[in-house]
Amino acid sequence: MKKIITVIYLITCFGINKTFSIGNIENNFVISNLEESTNKDINAAEMFTINDGLLTVIDKRELSKELIVPEEINGEKVISINFNNCINLQSVVLPRTVTIIGENAFQNCTNLENIEIPNSVTEIKRLAFSGCTKLERINIPNSVEVIGNRVFSGCLNLKEIFIPSSVNIVSYRMFTQCVCLTHIEIPDSVQKIDDWAFTYCYNLDDLKIGNSVKDIGEFSFCYCINLKSIIIPLSVLSIGECAFSECFNLIDIFYEGTIEQWENVKKDRLWHDQIPATVVHCIDGDVPLD
Repeated sequence: MKKIITVIYLITCFGINKTFSIGNIENNFVISNLEESTNKDINAAEMFTINDGLLTVIDKRELSKELIVPEEINGEKVISINFNNCINLQSVVLPRTVTIIGENAFQNCTNLENIEIPNSVTEIKRLAFSGCTKLERINIPNSVEVIGNRVFSGCLNLKEIFIPSSVNIVSYRMFTQCVCLTHIEIPDSVQKIDDWAFTYCYNLDDLKIGNSVKDIGEFSFCYCINLKSIIIPLSVLSIGECAFSECFNLIDIFYEGTIEQWENVKKDRLWHDQIPATVVHCIDGDVPLD
């Protein structure tokens, strides 16, 4: 059953912050602009719904630029949200009651620049921020244990992100086409870098792979054309097809084990296709790339 929602949020218009109040008036919301004399009636069913803790925006055109989500709405806790394709949205503060950022939650919010994620969140589901082309940085709290597939794919301006040590997989296509990302540190908690995780991160030039990574998936760093040097930790057991192919400036590959240990690493075909490096530097000598 759809519920009537009472929310107070902020909107920025013509460069001036104004408070908008959504009033609970039977079946209608009344939005009062403090600077204008006219009121605009919006049917509740056209604006928001809340169902089992999931807050959904229906009338995406009416959503403000700056939004503070309350912890409760009509006595029901907000646990998750769905604001995808809200192209006006620029800033969001999520309440401490939110535990999951759901599938497609902010997908294609093309003007989203800032989001505050509370440390109550344990999971960010697939495509949650995909296509947020103005998002430059995001802080993921250590409470997050699972980050789904393609969560940040196509975030064209993402420059800074911290992967928390609570995560053990860098998922499929998580950062594909994050073309402005220059630095990434994969924590020691991560055991797998999934397929296509950092493909087309053209400006990535500083990469640290954690000491627990066992599998580097296929195409995971393909077309990271500014990557000049990598250190592969001793923990790595397999490197997938085309994992570092088309990294046209990759000159140095270091392996933190012996030549014998390197030869035991499973390496799929073309894992290093079209790169300038000719050897792998092991701790006891160099091995030619075959």
